[in-house]
Amino acid sequence: MPFVPLLLLATAVGAVTLGRAAARRWRWPHAAAAGAALATAGIASAMAATGPVPAWSVHPTTHRLGVGFLYDFREHRNAALATQRTIPLSPFWRTLADHPRNSIVVAAAPFVFESYDWDAARWERVSHQRVVPGWLTGLCVDRRPGELPVRDGLRFSNAVRLADARALAAFPVDYVAWQKPWLPRDQDRHVRYGDDTAQCEPVLRQRFGPPVYEDAMLVVFRAPRG
Repeated sequence: MPFVPLLLLATAVGAVTLGRAAARRWRWPHAAAAGAALATAGIASAMAATGPVPAWSVHPTTHRLGVGFLYDFREHRNAALATQRTIPLSPFWRTLADHPRNSIVVAAAPFVFESYDWDAARWERVSHQRVVPGWLTGLCVDRRPGELPVRDGLRFSNAVRLADARALAAFPVDYVAWQKPWLPRDQDRHVRYGDDTAQCEPVLRQRFGPPVYEDAMLVVFRAPRG
């Protein structure tokens, strides 16, 4: 980051230098401005094509502020994305891609505040559908890190409380997905992610009824409407 201002300054100086050279070469009074504009447009186009803009422009992309989008724009060098790829991925997400893009909303739980352990960006990329955090506070836990406490008057556009039937219906949420406790693939780890909220699964089953999908990694319920 300390080099970014210097890079931008060098780009500006280089564009002006090219413009002045063009003015001397062709003796055109507007050549300097045209050369600077051309050089700037070329550099901006190259940055847009090779940077994060294409990935950010795909909809839905509601998790673009996660560290996976900002850590390193080179996907093969992005340590956050490498960590997310160790999270088991249920085939369920690919089945949603058969529906029109951005036509389904899935509230996923348990939400993890640290975005390198929260795979919602990949779920959206695979499913082509919107995925929002499904907060457990007030349903099966009193308080969780990363979830706001229950307060009257709070309304959210990017998260929903699973304990609030009116919020689920008003959002509206189509599915509630519960990620079972998991271990990262290809890592020597013995403490599972999600064990601290494992007691919530039977509560969800009781609240939402029989699942519409289940495998070793995920349980999916139809969200109530009305």
